[in-house]
Amino acid sequence: MEIKKNKKLTFKTIAIYQQWLQSLYKTKNFSQVTRTNKKNLKEYNIDKFGKLKNDLKNYKISKYKDFFDIFIKNNNKILCYENNNFFYRTNNDYFKKNINLIAKEINSNVNKQTDIVELGAGYGRIALSLINKRIKFRNMYCYEFTSNGRELIKTLSKNLKYNIKVSSCDFNKKQIFKNSIPRQSIVYTYNSIMVVPKIKEVFFKQIIQLKPKIVLHFEPDYSKLSKDNKLDKYCKKYCEINNYNDNFYLVLEKLANQKKIEIIKYNDFIRRNPFVPSKMIAWRPIN
Repeated sequence: MEIKKNKKLTFKTIAIYQQWLQSLYKTKNFSQVTRTNKKNLKEYNIDKFGKLKNDLKNYKISKYKDFFDIFIKNNNKILCYENNNFFYRTNNDYFKKNINLIAKEINSNVNKQTDIVELGAGYGRIALSLINKRIKFRNMYCYEFTSNGRELIKTLSKNLKYNIKVSSCDFNKKQIFKNSIPRQSIVYTYNSIMVVPKIKEVFFKQIIQLKPKIVLHFEPDYSKLSKDNKLDKYCKKYCEINNYNDNFYLVLEKLANQKKIEIIKYNDFIRRNPFVPSKMIAWRPIN
């Protein structure tokens, strides 16, 4: 059955197309992921970013359209979730809307004297796309755990003539950042905390010490799922299978209760995968 782009679907309808969903609660054959730094390095540094690094050798990239067409462009339909509804969209439509929403949030807090910092930047697709939106800022910093991710950001930004300062980070260490983040910057994460099963309080405390202007998390929050909501039940199961983070917002709430931060926003965000409950969370330190 052909599925039209942007067609609204019901939870019952999507089970017809998502065969694994039908058996999610009927089988125990799903193998659970155990996330460690070593396994994350294999998944991202070697399997994903290593392949992208090799692919990059075969292409000439001199403008953002080249980058988009080679690394992001994909007309396949994907199942998304937004405003309490399921939709099939092309990957292109999803990514463009996603970047527009992120850019809008950053734009409302940025000026020419503000630095932007991404923590867990992957191969740089979000940062590069934000620069392409011509947001007015001072410097862009990308901190990334994987060496291949950092190399890709450096190569792509050089080819595109974008000035991005690249450094390493490790969310699991007491000293997370190899080089310090500039003060009064806008700090954001995008699906990077998600792959750290239990984030430690020290991660946020180090950010607090740098007195950022605002911190934005475009991340799934599995801590607020309802036991009585059918979709939430599937989200919880999906989180358990993939060993995704389930405590980061609880840590933020603890810091807020201690009067160390103020949580400004907690909003639903467009989901590329309906079972990854993405949120846009904004907070800032309390002086």
